[in-house]
Amino acid sequence: MPDNQTIKASFDKGTVIEKGPGLYLSNGEQIAIEVDQGDRVLYFKKGAAPIIVNGKEMHIIQEREILAILEPGDFGTLNDETEGESNATD
Repeated sequence: MPDNQTIKASFDKGTVIEKGPGLYLSNGEQIAIEVDQGDRVLYFKKGAAPIIVNGKEMHIIQEREILAILEPGDFGTLNDETEGESNATD
């Protein structure tokens, strides 16, 4: 079982600020994104592309990098509003 430091080094959490239209298949079918603006999510740090918007660091991530949509109290300290908070866009 990984220790807490390993978990913090591999994952991050953030709030979805914007999202794209979803995935388009070769047949033209669109698959909608499952997360919504305002959702708090847990995601792989390695999959995040950092950008600076109005002087604030945000991350662009693909939906496949999202591990969970967090609810209040999920994962103990990983749900703390101030610990490791990032903004995620998809």
